[in-house]
Amino acid sequence: MYRFIYLILTFLLFINAKGQTDMLTSFTIKNNTLKLSDFTNTKKFPHLPYGDDKETISDKKRKVYQINDIDKIHLLDVKGSLLFIVVNKQQIVQDYWLRIEGVENVKKMYDQLYQLYPKMTSYNDGVLRFKHFNNNKVLEFTINNIRPSDVFMDLHYTIDYENTSLNMFKNYDANIEQTPQKINFKYNSTEAIYEIFKTDDQ
Repeated sequence: MYRFIYLILTFLLFINAKGQTDMLTSFTIKNNTLKLSDFTNTKKFPHLPYGDDKETISDKKRKVYQINDIDKIHLLDVKGSLLFIVVNKQQIVQDYWLRIEGVENVKKMYDQLYQLYPKMTSYNDGVLRFKHFNNNKVLEFTINNIRPSDVFMDLHYTIDYENTSLNMFKNYDANIEQTPQKINFKYNSTEAIYEIFKTDDQ
C-alpha cells in the first residue's frame, strides 16, 4: 500500500517538474508550440554561440539553427531578438540560446523566472544558481559574461539601456549549496536607468 502511494506521489512530482521545464523550453506563437518547420527565416549553424557544445556536435541527429523570425520568438510572454535552437527531427530539444534585449524585457523575464524558481542562490562571482525541484538540474544567471561557457542563462546588463540582454543556456550541477538570495532590478531616477541590486532580507 505504501509503495503504491509512493509511486503515485513520484508520478505527480514528475508531471509537475516536467510542466515547469516545458515553460522554459517551449517557444510559442499564439500559444502553439513551435517546430523548426514553423520558422521561415533560419540558418544552419555549426554549434551554439557559447562553449564547445561537444554534445551537439557529436550527435549527428541534433542540428543547430539560428532563428531570425523575430515575431515568433517568445518565451514566458517575452519577445526575444535572436534565437539559436537545437533540433532533432524537426522538434526543438532543450538546448537553446535566446537573447532578450531592452531593460524592460529583461526585467519582465527575470521577474517571471523568479516566480517559477524562487530558491535562487547568489555567488560572489556574479552567478545566480537555483535548483529545479528535487533533482540535480541547476539553472544559472551570469552577470557581465563572467562565465559564458557553461551557464544556462547569461544575464548581460549594461548602463546602455538598449544593450541589456539575457542569453539562455542549459547547465547541470549537483554540488551547489548556498543561502537563497534574489537579484532584481531597481530604477535609478537620477540616471534614468535600471540597476541590478541584490536583495536578501533587505
